[in-house]
Amino acid sequence: MLPDWLLTLVTAAPPKPPKAGGAPRRADVVARLREMTRQGTREQRWAAGILRSECDELAAMKQPGGRNNRLNLAAYRAGQLVAAGLLDQAVAEEHLTEAAQAAGLGVDTPREIEKTIRSGMTAGLARPRRMGTAPVRRMGGAA
Repeated sequence: MLPDWLLTLVTAAPPKPPKAGGAPRRADVVARLREMTRQGTREQRWAAGILRSECDELAAMKQPGGRNNRLNLAAYRAGQLVAAGLLDQAVAEEHLTEAAQAAGLGVDTPREIEKTIRSGMTAGLARPRRMGTAPVRRMGGAA
């Protein structure tokens, strides 16, 4: 039997691509993430709060420089929570995509966001994070 998160991932429709010029507003991203922190188990709410914080910080970055690295780090941290079974991967990727678009990423290279999320998520999936454990900082790598 498949875990619920995997079943959801396999059966869920892929996120809809943004409409031309339709980057989500930061307030919309934050509101949707805030709602996630009110649902699920204590651990799931904790994980949703981390995702919300990551996306909020990313969406607030309007100046070029560092946004793509910040997206990679946020995807890595979300991947750790997905691997621990605390977040749904499709939901995390959707919110990260919206936050990246709100920050202005992907305007010139639309696949930039997808590639960066995939890279960070893959690395995070290899290192599950448990509730109450701080991210491990490694030399030359993501937290």
